[in-house]
Amino acid sequence: MLRVVLAVLLAVALLGVTVPAVEDARVERSATIAEGELAAFETAVQDLVATEDPAPDAERAARRTLTLDVPTRTFTTARVAFVALGGLPDRTIEPVAGTVIAYQLQGTTYTRRLPVPVRVLEPDGDLGPAGEPLVVRGTTRVTLLLLERGGDPVVAVTDGDPDAG
Repeated sequence: MLRVVLAVLLAVALLGVTVPAVEDARVERSATIAEGELAAFETAVQDLVATEDPAPDAERAARRTLTLDVPTRTFTTARVAFVALGGLPDRTIEPVAGTVIAYQLQGTTYTRRLPVPVRVLEPDGDLGPAGEPLVVRGTTRVTLLLLERGGDPVVAVTDGDPDAG
């Protein structure tokens, strides 16, 4: 009987030591994935602006399409609450010189600024308000279009293919 009690106590002690380490590893893996998704988005924006000319409307705009894979809660990853493209869902950072892209993990929001504005492309083809982001969760295909507004480049972003409707 004493052996059983000792085995149970040892198992509980080992579990108490390993669970926090497993959770830390899950969070770190999710942060790495989310950072990679933001980096891929940033690269696509920079490539689009550097290699293409802005167009006055979405029909003639140069575009890039990519799939973002935002981690959900699994055995090996912690849930990323959101990836936001073009601002923050809670509007805590107003747009200034450039655009914010961000993700939220365990209640902390991590942001980066892009040198070119990113705005959501509405279904009617107009740009949404500055600072209103496209919020991505799970696996989502997004399309970037290079537009010209007021003589400056603006990257419009939409989920899916804007011509598929």
